[in-house]
Amino acid sequence: MQKLLLAIEFIVVYIVIPSAIFLRFITLNRIAILIILCATSVVFLASEPEFSIKTLLRTKIKKGQILWVLKRFLLSVPALLLLGMILVPDDLFTVPGKDPLFWTGGSVIYILLSVIPQEILYRVFFFHRYRKLFPGKGLLLFASTVVFSFVHIIYLNLVAVALTLAGGYFFSKTYQETDSFLLTVIEHSIYGCFLFALGLGPAFS
Repeated sequence: MQKLLLAIEFIVVYIVIPSAIFLRFITLNRIAILIILCATSVVFLASEPEFSIKTLLRTKIKKGQILWVLKRFLLSVPALLLLGMILVPDDLFTVPGKDPLFWTGGSVIYILLSVIPQEILYRVFFFHRYRKLFPGKGLLLFASTVVFSFVHIIYLNLVAVALTLAGGYFFSKTYQETDSFLLTVIEHSIYGCFLFALGLGPAFS
C-alpha cells in the first residue's frame, strides 16, 4: 500500500500537474507552481530523519568533478551553436551583445527562481523520495531524466523537450555520481544561461 501511494504521489507531481498546465487546466504562473512544489518538497525533506537539510548547503566540490562538468559543457557547445544557427540565425548572442546588463540580471533571476527550485524538486527530492519506487541507479536516473524533460511540454515546443532530455540526463547523472546539489545547480545554470545567450530563450518561455 505504501508503495502504491508513493507511485500515485509521483504521478500527480511529475505527470498530472505538468499535463494540467499543458492542457490549461491550471493557469497559475509556472514559476509560482514550481516554487510551491519546491517549498513543499523542502518541508518534506526537512522532516525526514534520513535526510540532512545541510546537503543543500554543502559547498565542497572536488576539482575533478567541476572539471568534468566543464569539459562536458565545452564538448556540447558546438552542437548547441549549430542548433542556434539553424533555429535562430538572426538572434545569436543578440541579448548579451546589445544589453549585457539585462542578460546578467535575467540570468541571476533565472538561477534563483528556476534552476535552484528545479534542482531541488527534480534531483534532491526526487532521488531521495523515489529511490524505492525506482530501484537501481540506472532506473532512477532514467526516471529523473524523463520526468524533467516531460515537464517542459508546458512550453509547447519540441526544442525545449529535446534539449531538457539531454540536459536532464547530464544533471541527474552529475547529482547521482557526486551527491552535490551545488555542482548540479552550477551545471544547470551554465547550460541555461548559454542557451539564453544563444537566443533560444523563447523556447523556454
